[in-house]
Order: sequence, then C-alpha cells, then structure tokens
Amino acid sequence: MSEKKFLKQKGSYNFPIFSFQVDVNSKARAEVITQYLQEAAWRHAEDLNVGYRYLFDQNLIWVLSRLKIIFHDYPCWGDVVTINTWPSGKDRLYYWRNFEVLNFKRQVLVKAFSYWLVLNLDQKKPLFTSELKNIISIENMDEDNYKLSKLPKTGKLQLQGELLVKNSDLDVNNHVNNCAYIKWLVDCMDEKFLRNHLLRELEVNYRGEAFIGEKIKLLTGKISDFTYLHKFIRTGDSKILVMLKTVWR
Repeated sequence: MSEKKFLKQKGSYNFPIFSFQVDVNSKARAEVITQYLQEAAWRHAEDLNVGYRYLFDQNLIWVLSRLKIIFHDYPCWGDVVTINTWPSGKDRLYYWRNFEVLNFKRQVLVKAFSYWLVLNLDQKKPLFTSELKNIISIENMDEDNYKLSKLPKTGKLQLQGELLVKNSDLDVNNHVNNCAYIKWLVDCMDEKFLRNHLLRELEVNYRGEAFIGEKIKLLTGKISDFTYLHKFIRTGDSKILVMLKTVWR
C-alpha cells in the first residue's frame, strides 16, 4: 500500500452566503459557518487523496472530535467567503486541521481549529495515528497550532430545551450531523438574548452519536458573564453526546 501524505499547501474554497442562511440581522448563522468548515475539510481531504472515499474503501472513516471557532465578524447575505484549510499536525490520537474564513477584502472573519479521529467502522473504535502511518502521513508543520483545552466545569445546569431527532438531522453516516447541534443550541436560546448578543467563540466536544427517533435534552449553565456551558444529553440513557462552551458579546 502506498503511503498517503498530507501536503503542506492550503486548500482554498469559495462559498456564497444565501438568503436562507442568514439570521434576522442578515448575518450568516453559526451553523452555516460550521457547515462550510466541514465541507471545506471534506473537499481538501479528497484533494489530498485521504478523503471519505479513500478511507471508506479501507473500512475507516474520519470523525470530528473537537472544534473551536473564533468569530471576529460574520459574513452577510450576498457575500462570497473564501475558506482556507490545512492539516496542521497530529498527536497520538488526533489529526489537527485549521481554518480561516476570509471576506472579499481578504480580511479574516473567522478562525477555527479542529481535532479529527479515524474510526474503524466495524469496531467503532478510534485508531492511533501510529497505526495509520502507512495510510496517512503528516508532520507537525504549523506554527499556528492551537491546543484545545478541556471544557470548564460549572455549577447546576438547567433544562433549556428538549428535541426529537428527525430525518433532516441525519447525515451520510446515519447519525445526527455535527452541525445540527449548533442549530439546536441556537433554536433553544431566548430570542431577545440572540437579538442583543453575537456569538464570539464556540467550542464543541463531540462525545457520542444520536440517531433517528431519540429524545435529546439540552442543559445550560453560566460559567461567567457572557460565557456558558451546554450539554446535549440523550434522555434514554443520560449519555452526554455533545458539550459546548459559548462566549457572547
């Protein structure tokens, strides 16, 4: 088997912001940005011959584990953004990928940092990067690496919303898509709060899968002024599926 190498150059992809992707202030919604980040990662992995199709043929799959997004500004309806993305390194378990979202003036609107696992489809277990050296090869090549720390703990969490997984929430892997949790979070928040605040930072820790028909509840607690911790928990077994930290301005 020939060794597959990540290349050092960035992938660069353009995406338009449509009318149905913006909020009441004509700014792109947070889940739209996460959708485009996910799509850019998929396209670049395919371009580097280590994408979905290549891994699937070997009974493997990429799984997003951690994501941090820093919003400096938001694109608006009618804008076309450029997303640059590149593999930035690895550790024992994770491959790292960075992103930047640019406007037409080449100003950075959004920066993002992510950790990815490679999962065996039969065993549903992640593989160590050392086990994949004949399939994926990458060096720690980026000076702008961003170490994602553990999410902070908070006090009592309060019920903020309850949801039922529907067909439109599922992706090609037959589970709830990563971006759906961001939409769910915003949908459960107070409308007045959203009109008066902008999401400045979003950090997500994906810990489990949700499937069609399952009931999910969202719990939220305040860490400090404008900083909150959120947990999506499956009602049936109380398993934490996703933890998020949000910072607002």
